[in-house]
Amino acid sequence: MQSSKGKEILSRKGIKEKLVIQIRQGNGSTANERIAEYMKEDLKAVGIECVIDKVPADKYLKPESIAKCHIFISGWVADTGDADNYLEPLFNPANFTDFTGYENQEVLELMARAKTIVNPEKRIEMYKRIQEIIVDDAPWVFLYHPQSGFASHKHLAGVRLSSLGKTKFDDIMIVE
Repeated sequence: MQSSKGKEILSRKGIKEKLVIQIRQGNGSTANERIAEYMKEDLKAVGIECVIDKVPADKYLKPESIAKCHIFISGWVADTGDADNYLEPLFNPANFTDFTGYENQEVLELMARAKTIVNPEKRIEMYKRIQEIIVDDAPWVFLYHPQSGFASHKHLAGVRLSSLGKTKFDDIMIVE
């Protein structure tokens, strides 16, 4: 089966060759390597050929590497629980971490306003609106959001997750 609409869009964008999917070099079984293979298979099923370009980790998100591909697979882990820490770096062209070159003036204005809001509920509502605009613009294909969990044993105490979903090892104790 061929996707004439997909080919039409690619042609309009001037893409006539195979799509290049860029991933970090790995051992062949990383999640992103498997995702790239699945993407390649799915696109081939609709008549769009792809190649996978494996790039060393230290060069992966460099502008010159991003410029050589049509698709790259990435993730983002913010170091705070604040919504701004997830959105500002990725969706503001003033940041080098806006790897897709996304730019929406309304989003930029709302992010600037959201930073000034003190009321946490109003601030969350503003960030929800910002996220809705970004998702509607679809600068990315949002694939999944990983979840963290842990298992414990009755002889372990203090096992808990931080607000960022990371295991906190500071207070873990062995108890009898």
